[in-house]
Amino acid sequence: MGQYSVLHLRFESNSSNIHHWNFLQITNQLKILSAAIFSIIVLGKRINFKQWICLLMLILGVALVQVETYSASIETGNIEVKTESEENQRSFFTGLCCVLLASVTSGFAGVYLEKRVKRAQTSFWGNNIHLYLSGSILALVGTFVKERKAISENGFFFGYDFVIWIMILIATLDGLCISMILKYAGTITKGFATSFAIVLSSIVSVYWFGVMPSLKFVSGSVIVVVAVTTYGL
Repeated sequence: MGQYSVLHLRFESNSSNIHHWNFLQITNQLKILSAAIFSIIVLGKRINFKQWICLLMLILGVALVQVETYSASIETGNIEVKTESEENQRSFFTGLCCVLLASVTSGFAGVYLEKRVKRAQTSFWGNNIHLYLSGSILALVGTFVKERKAISENGFFFGYDFVIWIMILIATLDGLCISMILKYAGTITKGFATSFAIVLSSIVSVYWFGVMPSLKFVSGSVIVVVAVTTYGL
């Protein structure tokens, strides 16, 4: 799980350096493509032409949905847009390199974890403890490096309320579900499931904020549904 900890830090870096959110979301979806490529290289999987088309459709559909959801959030005032002076302080090239590295890291991490889970000599739970322990250590180191001053002043658990603990519990269950998906299905299947979840959460967000979905949003949702249902046929 160390790769995922590095991935999280990379994504924070690229999101702060690329002020064009649309570009960020479209480029970040390349992790689906990198997962497919690493599945061929590392696991020896075969992906036919129809499945490649479905993967490309999935990338396009998720990018359209996320871009439209972000635009709707700006219109309703739920996301604050940075001013031009703040944007000029960001390095577009640094952000581009980070988002590409995050996409590659995500693909490799998923495929490596799939190989590790499926070929592990230890039990499923023992292997999970080993993997998540290493990821937790890296995450803690990154947290103390980045937030050392805030932690020393307020303590590590400052701001932890009931909602935060519920989110931690959900994240824990999510990690276990991902491990089971990788063991009994695969990284590409996980990518489709995650993309479908993004579309569902975006639909809820649009109606939650009272914004009518646009043609771009509906088109992206339809493309994702078609890609998900067609890939395994």
